[in-house]
Amino acid sequence: MANEEIKRRQIVLPALICVVGIVLNIGGGQAVNFAGLPLYCDTAGTVLAAFLGGYIPGITAALLTNLINYMSDAVSIYYGALNVIVAIITAYAAQRRYLKNARSMVVYILSLAIITGGIGGLITWALAGYQFSESDNVMAFLMRWEQFDSFGEWYVLNLIVNFVDKLVSVAVGGMFINAIPRRFWPRFELTMWLQNPIPDERIEKMRSHKVNFWTLNKKIVLLLTIFSLIIVMLSTVISVKLFRDYSIKQHTELAEGVADMAASVIDGDSVDRYLNLGGYSNDYRTTQKLLKSILDNTPEVQFIYAYKILADGCHVVFDLDSGTITASNLGDVIPFDAGFADVVPDLLEGKEIDPIITDDTYGWLLTAYKPVYDSEGNCVCYAAVDMSMSNLLSYEKEMLAKLFGIFSGFFFLALAILLWLVKYHILMPINAMAYAAGKFKYGDEFERKRNVSELSKLGIATGGEIQNLYEEFLHTTEESTRYFEENKQKLDKIDELQKVVESLDN
Repeated sequence: MANEEIKRRQIVLPALICVVGIVLNIGGGQAVNFAGLPLYCDTAGTVLAAFLGGYIPGITAALLTNLINYMSDAVSIYYGALNVIVAIITAYAAQRRYLKNARSMVVYILSLAIITGGIGGLITWALAGYQFSESDNVMAFLMRWEQFDSFGEWYVLNLIVNFVDKLVSVAVGGMFINAIPRRFWPRFELTMWLQNPIPDERIEKMRSHKVNFWTLNKKIVLLLTIFSLIIVMLSTVISVKLFRDYSIKQHTELAEGVADMAASVIDGDSVDRYLNLGGYSNDYRTTQKLLKSILDNTPEVQFIYAYKILADGCHVVFDLDSGTITASNLGDVIPFDAGFADVVPDLLEGKEIDPIITDDTYGWLLTAYKPVYDSEGNCVCYAAVDMSMSNLLSYEKEMLAKLFGIFSGFFFLALAILLWLVKYHILMPINAMAYAAGKFKYGDEFERKRNVSELSKLGIATGGEIQNLYEEFLHTTEESTRYFEENKQKLDKIDELQKVVESLDN
């Protein structure tokens, strides 16, 4: 029954406080949205879960809150890491017992506002061109202050708003925390004792007992952090590379399809007539309207044109206004762009070429050329389509922001879980044994037996090497104590015999 009670306290209650935290986060956010207040108020539950449950319940509540909000507001995923940071700061401050007075609470709230508001402000500024949700009261409030001409002024306002938001969230979370009697607080902490639980007072003594700054705990934290960051960075780089390759492939297929369509509406037998007459006939205007219709119905395409490729350059057959750049006139000769130098011989011979990505006169473009043939099968010109690749940078920026929001949250959660497992599987048992051994005394029989008793009370049952070490250590201590007692008894007998011999001599 005792073991079941320990397991219930270690898992059920922390899970319950995590669920309550998620409900409080979502409910708080919905409440301020309904009231139209320029606040988020979606971290009160995170404060509650992290303060009582520790890192894992707090981070889990933060992550699940953002994932649930993502279903109704896609922009929230960009800020997924901010709620996690609130959980980490709160859990750290609570476990170190920093939140003891009004001054420490002000420092704590300022830390939340500056760190989360600072990072959040940079994310918002980077995504300024993104369409934020109309229900985002904070963004609506911040974007309304048009008199701020500089980023610095806007950034200060953002920090002030975040300070007020964190003040309200901490106050609401604190109300729920204080509603629970203080003696029950330890029951909500997520633990995994694989030994008899150690009182908080003794844990503090164990921490102060350390003499080496570069402890095993710090080494493990550093190594796990480094390897986790390497994995996250590799995953991000690979994801962005795959996304870019896929986007380029999609752009290429679309450009080729539109170029094929443009080539199909141009009458190859009339191309030379258009150039020789230098005028606009009815069939020319009809073809131009068809090309314009294709351009208008494919917003991804920036330019559509048709060139007759000759040795002196590109002779314009068709060129459509793009809205930003005025079209060239029929018969104009345009020099070859440097990016096409390698394919000019093929173009002069009327061969098909693969789409080309260039960054020349008209910016970063993906260009698809499709030959237009006359009735005899001769290539008389090329229909060309340009797609701007600058949009790809915007897509990559949005993707990186999403990856940051998702990966950073799960990174901290995975790191917290690993450190939690290491704490209870390795660090706590080893530190408990070291602390017990450091307190050994050998003055009399009672103290020696107490050494064995204190060590046996640890009850370490991690399985594997740590438990074997503990059992061997306990066995060695017991044997040493027994051997010490046997030797003492033998010495006592020798002393008695010596006294007898001395009495006989006298």
